[in-house]
Amino acid sequence: MDASRDERVIAIRADNLIGTDSCSFIDECLSDADIVEELDRRNIVSPVDAIKHLIDAQHGQYERGLGTRAGDDDDPILIQFNDWVVRRDAHLLTLPS
Repeated sequence: MDASRDERVIAIRADNLIGTDSCSFIDECLSDADIVEELDRRNIVSPVDAIKHLIDAQHGQYERGLGTRAGDDDDPILIQFNDWVVRRDAHLLTLPS
């Protein structure tokens, strides 16, 4: 099957937090085939679980970035992380359980 037709990929690409034009690493760095490979490797079959998994992966990416910051409260990396957490938490509330 063409990875771009996988229902999990379609859901991820349509997701406003991590999908197309979101500037997430999922959007910018992963091909549809990469996404399918990751989800299959982890036995993730539902589109909602796929979105949640990749939101967690994006969160980890932001957390790793915190280790590179200067340490000031007005550091752009910290501001970006805090903004991400607010947007992520609000978004997760909108996803079905």
